[in-house]
Amino acid sequence: MSKTQAWLNLLRLSNTPTLISNVMVGLGLAISAYRLEWSDATVVPKFSPLVPLFIITIALLCAYFGGLVLNDAIDVEHDKQHRPDKPIPLGFITKKQAGLVGSILLLTAILLSSLTQERTTLLMCVLVVSVLAYSYLHRWFFPALFFMGICRGLVYLVACSAFKVELQPQVIILFGVGIAWYTAVLTFIARDEEKDNNAKQWFVLLLLPSAYVPAIFLYTQFQLIWIVFSLLLFTIWIALTFTVFQMTKKSVHCIHMMLAGFCLLDVVYLCVVAEVHIAVVSGLCLLLTVGAQRKILGT
Repeated sequence: MSKTQAWLNLLRLSNTPTLISNVMVGLGLAISAYRLEWSDATVVPKFSPLVPLFIITIALLCAYFGGLVLNDAIDVEHDKQHRPDKPIPLGFITKKQAGLVGSILLLTAILLSSLTQERTTLLMCVLVVSVLAYSYLHRWFFPALFFMGICRGLVYLVACSAFKVELQPQVIILFGVGIAWYTAVLTFIARDEEKDNNAKQWFVLLLLPSAYVPAIFLYTQFQLIWIVFSLLLFTIWIALTFTVFQMTKKSVHCIHMMLAGFCLLDVVYLCVVAEVHIAVVSGLCLLLTVGAQRKILGT
């Protein structure tokens, strides 16, 4: 393993497209809110999302990478025993280097978010605090599930808040709770991933409500066909994940599939808010994630 490969593995770069896909949901929520806000107006101002989209994507990536690096720096003693193949236990990266880089990335995330909306800076601070809480408390069962779920759920809210629109609380809450549930289930299954976890295979089915519940509550006839189609894709992916779990002794391959499945969950949500063209981007993120996981560690 080279120094470059070590950093790529530490940053879990193969999972980066899943976060970009999450940001796409934030963009879709903003466009949907903008349409609703100006639905009765005769003159509609131009919606220019590119600059805030670029800034908040980089900011969230910094928060994501910062959390991953700090997590491994804090976990070094545990990894020496259970995951000695990771970059820090192997000696390619020191604990001090990882701690410094992780802290700089989290600070950068806050600074970048301040270039968008004031509310975004506050929400990014909440996200960073949640990231730190997870990093220090994730060896405890319930804090691990709770804070990891909160972190993913906040991505939608932070991303949407970066655009100058009135937020739609009901939709954001349903989507946020949905992805938080998905993340919590994934986190539970992924605990002690180096062990034989076949007993957890049935918990994969608990991922299904994260897509179905928001879709059922928020669907309209206008986008019904796309919602059904996206739910079908998501269900097939979960079924494949369940099958892989049955075929392998360890859960690592299943975990990689569930991580990639974030993108299909985003596809469902984007179809619910009638942003099918953006959903295509999330679909491409799924393909990128699966391809990248073949070269770079995803867990």
